[in-house]
Amino acid sequence: MTLEQKHFETKYPHTEIKHKLLSTTLNSTIYVANHFTEEFLSKEFVLIDLFAGKGMFEDGTKGSPMIALDIINNYFKIAISKNFNKFTLIFIEKNIENYASLIDNISKKILQEDCPLKIKIIIASNEWESYSKVIQNYLSKTSAAFIFVDPFSTELNMKKLKPLINPDKYHTILTLINISGLERILGLNSTKCTKKVCEYFDVDLKTIERLKKRKNITNAGIIRNLIKISLKNIEKDFIINLGLPRTSKGKLENADRFYLCLLTNSVGISDTFLRTYGQILGIKEKTKSKTEQKQFSLASKILKFINKKKIVSLLQITSELYDDFYSWKEASEKEIPTSSNLTKAVNSLIENGKIKLKTTEFTCKRNSNKLLAKTFSSKIKQETVIVEKVPLK
Repeated sequence: MTLEQKHFETKYPHTEIKHKLLSTTLNSTIYVANHFTEEFLSKEFVLIDLFAGKGMFEDGTKGSPMIALDIINNYFKIAISKNFNKFTLIFIEKNIENYASLIDNISKKILQEDCPLKIKIIIASNEWESYSKVIQNYLSKTSAAFIFVDPFSTELNMKKLKPLINPDKYHTILTLINISGLERILGLNSTKCTKKVCEYFDVDLKTIERLKKRKNITNAGIIRNLIKISLKNIEKDFIINLGLPRTSKGKLENADRFYLCLLTNSVGISDTFLRTYGQILGIKEKTKSKTEQKQFSLASKILKFINKKKIVSLLQITSELYDDFYSWKEASEKEIPTSSNLTKAVNSLIENGKIKLKTTEFTCKRNSNKLLAKTFSSKIKQETVIVEKVPLK
C-alpha cells in the first residue's frame, strides 16, 4: 500500500480542520454567487476538485467530493432563492485504485440521497493537467466557480494551475501548499531539488538564489516569499494564507506544516474563511496555558501600516492584513482580521486618539467617528472610508 492510499484509512485531525475550512468557504462561495446570479449570463455553478482522492475515508468519514455533494444537496433543500439551475462537479483522481473507489462512493451517494438531476458529475482518471483545456472550457462559460487544489505532496505546478485562475468575480480557488515537503526539498541543497521547487512556484533559479542570500532567512521564509512571488500577478483582490498543522502520534503539532491559500474577489468569502480559522484557533487556545498564548494586538498592526502611508482607505488596510501569513503556531483568534476583529481594532485606535475617519457614511451615529461592522460587508463601502493618522501634539 502506498503512502497516498494509506492516507485514506483514517481522517486525521489536521484533515478535519482543512475540510472544515473547505466546507464553510465553498458554502459561502455558492451563496454569495447565488445572490448575484441575476448579473450572470449563465446560471451554472462549476466545482472542480483536482486531487479528489477516494471521496470517503476507510473509517467512514467524508472526503472533499462528499463534502461538496452534501453542500450542494443542501442548497437545493434549504436555499430560499435558488438562482442556479445547474451544478457541474468535476472530480479528478490520478491514482487508479483511488479513482475506482471514488466512482463507487459517489454512485452509492447518488443512490442513497437521490441527488437532484440538476447536478452533473464528471469523474476522470489521470493527471489533472491532461484535462486542463476541458476545465478551462467549463470555467469560461460560467461566472460562478470553485476550484479545490489539495495535492497529496508537492506535485503541484503553479505554471499549469495559473491558466485556471480566472479573474471573473465569483471564481474562488482554495489550494493547499505543503510547506514541510518543500522545506525538505530545499534543504537537500542540490540544483535538481531547487529546480523542483522552481517548477512548483513557477520561478527561476536566480529568484531562489537571491532569497537564500538574505540575512537570517530560513527555508520556511524562502517558501513564504516564493508563495507571494508566484501569486503576485494573479488578478484576485484577496489572497490569504493560513497556517495548518500536521497530526503526529494522534495529536496536532503546534507548528505550521501547510498553508491553505484562498484566492477570491469577495470580501464576504474572505471573511468566512478567516472567521472559521479564528474559531478553530479559539478552540485550540483553550487547551493552552496563559503563558503559552502569544499576546498580539491587531490594532498595532493596523497602526504600523497607517504610520507608513499616513492616509489610507479602509480597503487598503483590509487588503494589507489579508496579504499576511497567519500561523497555526503563533496566531490567536483575536489576531485574525475578521470583520468583527477589524471593527473593534479600528474603533479602539479611534478611541485612543491614534487615528480618525475622514468620512462618516458608515459610522455608528452621525459625527461619532466610529465604524459600524457593516462597513466591512463590501469593497465599495471600505473604499469610501478614509483613515488618517492623528498627528502627535
